Amino acid sequence: MSDQYARMIHITLRLVNKAFKFTITFCISLVLVVAILPIRVTAQTLDEINQQIQSTQAQRDAYAKQLSSAQSLLKSLQGQSYGVASDLNTMKTQIADIESRVAQVQTQLSDLTKTVTDTEKDLNARSQVRQEQIAQYFMDSYSGESNKLEMILADTSSITDVQTASAIKEFTIDAKKKELDELSKRYLELLDQKKEIEDLKKQLDDQNVLLAQKKKDLENTLNALSNQISNKTYAVKDLSGQIVNIDANLASLNATYKRKVDEERANQIRQTPVQPGQYYFTGVGRDLIDGHGMGFSQWGAYGMSLNGWNYQQMINFYYPGTVTSTSYPISSDISIIYCSSNPSEYLNYNWTACANSGAPVVISRISMDTYVSGIGEIPAYFGDEVGKAQTIIARTYAIRVTGNGSPTQPICITAQCQVYLPGNTNKAAYNQATRNMLVTYNGSPIVAYFTASVRGCSSKLSTVWGSSDLPYISIVRDDAVAYKDYTSPDPYNPGQSIKPYNWTWRTNGYDITQLSHILSLDSRTNVGTLQQINTSKDPCGRVAQITIVGSNGTKSMTGWTFRSIFNENMDAAGFYDYVYSTDFTFERR
Repeated sequence: MSDQYARMIHITLRLVNKAFKFTITFCISLVLVVAILPIRVTAQTLDEINQQIQSTQAQRDAYAKQLSSAQSLLKSLQGQSYGVASDLNTMKTQIADIESRVAQVQTQLSDLTKTVTDTEKDLNARSQVRQEQIAQYFMDSYSGESNKLEMILADTSSITDVQTASAIKEFTIDAKKKELDELSKRYLELLDQKKEIEDLKKQLDDQNVLLAQKKKDLENTLNALSNQISNKTYAVKDLSGQIVNIDANLASLNATYKRKVDEERANQIRQTPVQPGQYYFTGVGRDLIDGHGMGFSQWGAYGMSLNGWNYQQMINFYYPGTVTSTSYPISSDISIIYCSSNPSEYLNYNWTACANSGAPVVISRISMDTYVSGIGEIPAYFGDEVGKAQTIIARTYAIRVTGNGSPTQPICITAQCQVYLPGNTNKAAYNQATRNMLVTYNGSPIVAYFTASVRGCSSKLSTVWGSSDLPYISIVRDDAVAYKDYTSPDPYNPGQSIKPYNWTWRTNGYDITQLSHILSLDSRTNVGTLQQINTSKDPCGRVAQITIVGSNGTKSMTGWTFRSIFNENMDAAGFYDYVYSTDFTFERR
C-alpha cells in the first residue's frame, strides 16, 4: 500500500506552503475491514506536484505510444484499402472487358446459329431435290424409258441422243451430290464453330462468375477496411484529444510548480543561529519523501535487488510471518474511480468530484489483470525482482481495499491509493509471472502497507498512528542492504537536492511565547503557556508519543500526528519552518 493511501486511511495530508509547506490532518485509527473510506490527500507541495507531473507525463507517454501505434495501424489500413481499391478497379475493368467479349461472342453465336439453321434448311431442301431427281431417273430408266429404248433402237440414228440424255442426267445427279457434300461439309464446320463459340462463351461466363465473386469479396474487404479506418481514425482523434488535455494539465502543473518555486524563493526563511534560551526541533530524514516508514520499503527492496535478493525474500523480510499464496479466490474484475477530466487529478475528500476542477468522477470496471499490469509505483530500473514484489503487493492491496473486486468498493488510481496508469501495461510481464499471488496471513490478504523508504528501520502501527499493531507490520531493519542515495529537492535551498535517507534538519529557535502561540492554533496542541515537551521513541528512532505540558493541561499524541498539526500551525502562523520527520528531538540551547 502506498504512502499516500496509508495517509488516506489515517490522516489527511494538506500540504500547502509558500516556502515548502506541508500539513497533515489526523484522521481515524486503523480499521481492519475491507471497506475503507476515502480521505482527501491533496498535492500541494513541490514534491507532490512533481509526483503528479511524473504520473501525468507517464500517462501522456502511454497515450502517445498508443497514438503512435494507432497512427501506424491507420496508415497500414489506408495502404491496404488503397491496394484493395486498386485491385477492385482492376477487377471491374476485367469484368467489363469480359462482359464486352461475352456480348461479342453472344452476337457471333447468334449470327452463327442463324447461319447453321439456314444452312441446315438449305441442305435439307437440296438433299430432298436430289433424292427426287434420283428417284425420277430410275423411274424413267426402268419404266417408260424401256419402251422408248426399243423404239429408238429401231432408229439407229437416235441411239446417240439417248446416251447423251442419260449422261446428262447422271452428270446432273453427280453435281447435286457434290453440292450436297460441300454443303454438308460446310454445315459440319459451322457446327464445330458453333460448339467452339459455345465453349468460349461458357468459359467467359465461368470467368465472369469467378470475377464477380472476387469483386464481391474485394468489396467486402474494402468495406471492412473502411470500417476499421473509420474506427481507428476516431481512436486517433480521441487519443490526440486526450494528449491535448494532458498537455494542458501538464502545462498547468508545471506553471504551479514554477509558482511554488518562486514563492519559496520569495518567502524562504533561512536558518538562523539558535540563540541561548531558545527552543527548537532537530531530526533526521524527510517523511514527505520517505513516507510513513511501515511495511515494504521500495528503496529498501531496490537495494536488496542489487544484492541478489529475489521477490519472495523481499516480501518475507518486510512482512514476517506471511505466506505468498495462489489459492485465494481472486476476483477477475475490479472497479476504479477517477477524475473524468483528467485521470491523474486527485479526488476530493469524499471522492465525488475532482479536487481541483470540480469535474465529476467516473467509476469503471476493468479486469484485475489490466489493473495490475498498469501499476506505476516504481520505475523500471528497480529491476524484475522488485517489480514482481511490488506487483504482488499491489494486487494484495487492491483485493483488500475493494472487497475482492466489489463493484461498490472502487479504488482510486492516483497516489491517494496506489498509482494506476490507464492504458499502460508496464507491469504486464510481472502480472503474468506472479499470476494469482497474494500476501496472506492466516489465509487472508494482508493490509499491504508499503512506503518509499523506512530509512533503515520499519516501525509499527502503534508508533506511527497509535493504532493496534498487526503481527506482520513489525520492526525490521534493512539498513545493511537498503539503497540510500536517492535524492529530493532541498526545502532550504530551492533548485538544489538532498539525500533524505540521512538528511539532518532543524527548525529555527523560538521562545516560549512563540511556541505557546504556535501550539494554541489547534485545540489538539493548545495547552496554554508551554511548560515542557517530552518525547518517547521506538527502536527505530521515531517519536512514538509526544506529551505537551502547559498551564492549561497536558496533551499526548503520536509523533506523526504532532508533526502534522505543528506544521499546519506553523503555516497558519506564517513561520514557514517545519518538523520534517518523526525522527526528532525537542531541545533548548
